[in-house]
Amino acid sequence: GLPLGGLPDPAVAVLAADILGGDVPTELLEMLAGRSGGVPLFVTALVDSLTERGALRRENGGWELAASAGEAVPEVIAELLRARIERLPVEAREVLDLLAVCGATAEHGLLRRVLPEDRLLSGLNTLRTARLVSEEVANTRVAYRATHPLLAEVAYGLLPLVVRRRRHAEVAGAIRDESSTRAGMLAQH
Repeated sequence: GLPLGGLPDPAVAVLAADILGGDVPTELLEMLAGRSGGVPLFVTALVDSLTERGALRRENGGWELAASAGEAVPEVIAELLRARIERLPVEAREVLDLLAVCGATAEHGLLRRVLPEDRLLSGLNTLRTARLVSEEVANTRVAYRATHPLLAEVAYGLLPLVVRRRRHAEVAGAIRDESSTRAGMLAQH
């Protein structure tokens, strides 16, 4: 499979500087750290995509990132991730899609309110084994997140609008059911 482990932020900065042949703007480093997950191929593709579109260009002897750099996933990355997502078994795809709708991290209890436990556990097991989803434990709460931000972006983009809306409504309902004290999470759905 496609490994999605990445380099630490300082190594991403070195790689970006090598690609650009000079200093890297802070905003670009933050964007690369957040979106590439440190995967060298993704760092390279993001930098190439930004320069090709003119969102990253040489100005006054240095590189400048346009304020409107945009959030498009470079096509080479989208194709790789799309192929990986489309090969997933049904339960794993269902869980990944739900995580993509939930955003960065989703607690097990919330996911369980939307998906039947057997499908949820089967899907999570497949995704964790493939290192596409990681498990985080804090204060006895178990949460999951896609190991790579671009994986969640591509999975979300593959969902038909009607399915996205239905899933957002299901997540919002589950959050409402869970507790009115967590109302802040409700806003994005």
